[in-house]
Amino acid sequence: MKKLALVTLAPLALAACGSEKSGTFDDGEGGEGSYTVDQDGDATVATVTNGDGTATLKSGPNVKVQLPEGFTLYPGATVANNTSFGGDGGQGALINMTSTDDPAKLVEFYRKQAGAAGYEITMDARMGDQQAIVGENKAGTKFTFNASPGEGGSQAQLMVAEGL
Repeated sequence: MKKLALVTLAPLALAACGSEKSGTFDDGEGGEGSYTVDQDGDATVATVTNGDGTATLKSGPNVKVQLPEGFTLYPGATVANNTSFGGDGGQGALINMTSTDDPAKLVEFYRKQAGAAGYEITMDARMGDQQAIVGENKAGTKFTFNASPGEGGSQAQLMVAEGL
């Protein structure tokens, strides 16, 4: 699945830039894969299949936010975009959000949620006004959260992935 997740990025990026709705690609290891990209209302749905399996991605501002137990959307945050992804052996979510609160407050919120849900913080980084935390639980589910100042508050991104 790890190979599949990495291979997924290239054709999806190419498809998003053009008008191609489906195609094939060389996976770089002598195999071939295929992809489809469709619209479902205001969401983009992409499916990639290769020798490692199938992965599906759904992305858009109104895609339902589905986070693992223990994580919730920051109170009062506005979802700018949500991407849910899954495939053979793994799944996850990538949420871009904005908030009127400052980045430190958002980081502290997710630090507390992660700790309460059994995640160990493995990285805590600050670069200027930007802050990021990374963690993992005993089952191997990983999360990253980063926040930076934005117009009227903060811009932030939360990613939680299991089995990838």
